[in-house]
Amino acid sequence: MPQFYTLLTDTGQAKIANAVALGTQIEITQMAVGDGGGNPVTPNSSATTLVNEVRRAPINAVQTDDDNPTWIVIEQVLPPDVGGWTIREVGVFDTAGDLIATGNLPETYKPVLAEGSSRTQTIRVVMEVSDTAAVTLRVDPSVVLATREYVDSEIDKHEQSRNHPAATESAQGMIQRATSAQAKAGSDNTRAMTPERAHEAFSQFGIGTYSGYPWPNGSDLNDVEAVKSGIYSNYFSSVSTLDGWPDSSSSVNVIISLFHESSNRVFQRLNFVRKGGVLVPKVYERSYYNGAWSKWVERPESSAIQFMSYDAGRTYTTGEVTRGSDGQFYEFYDRDQVGTVEGVDPIDVGNRPHIWMEWHGVRPGTVVEWRSEVLPEGYIENDGAAISRSDYRRIFNVLGITHGAGDGSTTFNLPDDRGIFKRGWDNGRGIDSGRSLSSFQGDDFKSHSHQMDDARNVTSFDPTGGYLAVTIDDQNKYSGQGISSAIRYSGGSETRPKNNAAIYLTKI
Repeated sequence: MPQFYTLLTDTGQAKIANAVALGTQIEITQMAVGDGGGNPVTPNSSATTLVNEVRRAPINAVQTDDDNPTWIVIEQVLPPDVGGWTIREVGVFDTAGDLIATGNLPETYKPVLAEGSSRTQTIRVVMEVSDTAAVTLRVDPSVVLATREYVDSEIDKHEQSRNHPAATESAQGMIQRATSAQAKAGSDNTRAMTPERAHEAFSQFGIGTYSGYPWPNGSDLNDVEAVKSGIYSNYFSSVSTLDGWPDSSSSVNVIISLFHESSNRVFQRLNFVRKGGVLVPKVYERSYYNGAWSKWVERPESSAIQFMSYDAGRTYTTGEVTRGSDGQFYEFYDRDQVGTVEGVDPIDVGNRPHIWMEWHGVRPGTVVEWRSEVLPEGYIENDGAAISRSDYRRIFNVLGITHGAGDGSTTFNLPDDRGIFKRGWDNGRGIDSGRSLSSFQGDDFKSHSHQMDDARNVTSFDPTGGYLAVTIDDQNKYSGQGISSAIRYSGGSETRPKNNAAIYLTKI
C-alpha cells in the first residue's frame, strides 16, 4: 500500500451510497489541511475530523481525471499570506460539515511572507467513487485562487472550443468573418465583413474601384478575362503606354463603365473626370468581339451636338464622322490618297491613309451623272477598273461581282459605263424582256420594209450605174432575184439620238 493516499470516510461512503441509491447528490464545498499534531498521520475511515486542523477554505477547482473517469480531483490553493505550519493531513467536507474523505501528505512546511519567504501552494486530493454523478463539487468563485496550470489549461480549452459569446446589436462578443461566398450572398447577419470581402460584394454589382484587378497603367484593360461588368472609378498613370489609348495624357482620373457578356463580347466606356488637375468632359467607347478590340471612339459631350468638332491632334478611324469649322459634317473612309475640304485640315500624319467625304446621306453604290473631268471626292468613275474589295468594301457589298470578279479574291470590277446610254430595267414589263439587271445590250435597228413603184414593163436593166440589178418578166413580176446592193444612205457607224457626253460615277 502506498505511503500517502486518500480514502473515503465511513460517513462519506454512506452518503455516496445513499445518493446513488436514491438518485440524489452530495455536495462537497470545502477542504481543510492540518499538521497532525506534529506527527505523521495515517488515514482512518472512521475519522470525522482531522487530527489537528490548521486551515479550512472553499475548494478552488474540481475535475475528473482524463484517464480514470471514476476519479474526482479536488484542488485548493494556499496563498502566500497563510502558513506558519507543516502540512501533514487533508480532508474534504460537504455542505453539512461532514468529513467525506481524508488523506495524508508528505510533510511540507508552509511559510508566510512575514517569515521572509513564502509561496503559493496547491493541495490536490483524489477521490475514487463508483458513480461520479452522485457527487457535486461546488466552487465558490469569490474565493477561488487558480493555479497557473489551471489557467493555462482552461485558456487552451477555451481557444479550442467554439463556445464564445456571440456579438449582438446591443452587446459585445465574438463574431466570425464571412467567406467570399457569404459576402457575395449577403444573407448571413452573424458574419463580419472585412474590407476585402465588402469590396468583393460591391464589385459584383459594379460599385467602387474594382479590387479583383489593379489596372495600374490602363493597359490592363485589354485583359478580357479580368474585366467585370459594372461602373468603377480609377486613377491611371502612364496611360499613354496603352495600345490605342484615346488620350495622350500621362495620368488621368476616369470612370469606367464595363459590360462583360462573355469572354468574346465586352464593351468599355471611359468618362474622363480629371486630366492634369483639370476637369474634362470626354467620353470614349470601344468593344471586343471575335478576339479583337475595336479602336476607341470619342462620343459627343452633350445631346445637343451629335458629332464632335474636328480635332487636328488626334488620328481618326474609318467610319468616324466629325463636324468641320464650316458647320458641315465629314466622314473618314479608307483610301490611299489625301483629301481636304473647307474648314478641315488633316495635318496629322496618321490621317493620311484616309480621305474626307462630305456627308450628304448618299448611299454607297449610288450612280450619279457628272459633267466635269475633275471628279468629286467620295466618288469613283464607272470605267470597269478592278479595285480592292477591302478598300472599297462598301460598294463591293452593293455590287459584288456583277460587273466582274477582278482577280477572283482581292479585287472586283466596277461597271463600265463609258460611251453607252442608260436604259431602265424591264423588270417584267415586257418591252425589253429577258434581260437581267446591269446586263449589257449592243446596238440594234428595228426591222422594216420599203415600197418600190415602176410604171413600165422592164425585161432587162443595165446594172452599170444603176441602183438595182434585177430582171422583170412581161407580167411585171420578179423572177426570184434578190437585192444584191445596199440602199445608199449618208450617216455614221451607229443609230443614236442627239446627246451630251457625261461621266457616270459611283458613290464609294
